Amino acid sequence: MVGMVSWYFRSWPRPTRPIEWTIDLAHGRVGPLQLGERYPPPYGIAHWIGPPRSRAMMRRGFWIYPQYGLLFDLEASILTGFLAVLGNPRHTALGMVRWIPRIRTFPGMVICPGRDPEPPAGWTVQDLRHRLGAPDNVYAEDARVTVQYILSERWVYFFTARTEASVLDSIAGHDLRFWPQDAVSVQTSDNVSSAESDPGAHTTTSLH
Repeated sequence: MVGMVSWYFRSWPRPTRPIEWTIDLAHGRVGPLQLGERYPPPYGIAHWIGPPRSRAMMRRGFWIYPQYGLLFDLEASILTGFLAVLGNPRHTALGMVRWIPRIRTFPGMVICPGRDPEPPAGWTVQDLRHRLGAPDNVYAEDARVTVQYILSERWVYFFTARTEASVLDSIAGHDLRFWPQDAVSVQTSDNVSSAESDPGAHTTTSLH
């Protein structure tokens, strides 16, 4: 399978210089990529960060980069969302895709509004409150806490942890223009798992 995937992506573009991975919360950017922008086929976001790990998942809208701890959601070639692994991959949507080996944590920095870039390793929910203020919503379900922030009236972010005192496991972001108005807290782990088993599956839900 790996050989077939490598063969399919053999002529795809790859970055020629190191990627500066920074999640800019105020502007909806992840490294060189902008939420809400269109990245047309055939190569999509590969022009900036190289081909994804799985062709099958890519065809369903999920571009997976386990070496960066990142998952991107492209709908009709538009980058609508992302997920970055900050802590334990097993507690994230990427960890639910069982055949992906060696999922690493996000290697870059996070920029909170009005602050300098900071490494997010070790952040807790209390650290978020210190940097971003009171969250817009807090959900406690399935033995984990999800904290939601809406910034600049354009971006919605979900931070997950096992408890409020635990280290954050992931951060997911979405462009609100492509966010279903009736979708508040939907598990992407279920969406990714269903996409593995259903060739036509793709959902417009949160990557958290």
